[in-house]
Amino acid sequence: MREYRQRSGSLSRLPRGGRLLYLSFLGMVLLGFVSAVALYWDGLGLSLDQAATHYLGNADDPAATEFIIEKSPRELLEVSHFHLFTMPVILLVLAHLFLLARGGRWKGGVVAVAVVSTLLHVAGPWCIHLGGAGMAWVMPASGLPMVASYLWMALWPVPELLAPGD
Repeated sequence: MREYRQRSGSLSRLPRGGRLLYLSFLGMVLLGFVSAVALYWDGLGLSLDQAATHYLGNADDPAATEFIIEKSPRELLEVSHFHLFTMPVILLVLAHLFLLARGGRWKGGVVAVAVVSTLLHVAGPWCIHLGGAGMAWVMPASGLPMVASYLWMALWPVPELLAPGD
């Protein structure tokens, strides 16, 4: 905790092994983002209709070429359970590294965007399930700032971690 009382920029003072570990973590997180975007693209696509269909199904659409079953409350609960345990851990580690890197008070705003957008994104499927297709906007409206803030937090410390130690 003493690192947070000091001026920012303490990442470059870490031992080489610690910096390598954090760089490895950030690399794996970035690969995780790539797979998450691919899954999102495949399941929800870029349109609000696709997002709504992903959760609500398309049994009422006679023109559908592929039959998609509505996600049950149990399926939504499983997805929520998984994300409510994993996303806070990723957020915690990314935010700690980000806050330890050089920068100003503006970094608190990036972390706040990450926290709020993560909560909204986890709630998104429930919003669609309970509120109908009209709530599909929650997914991209929360997903875009979530991915942007996570990427910002993941990439910002990299130059400092790659810099020669003090």
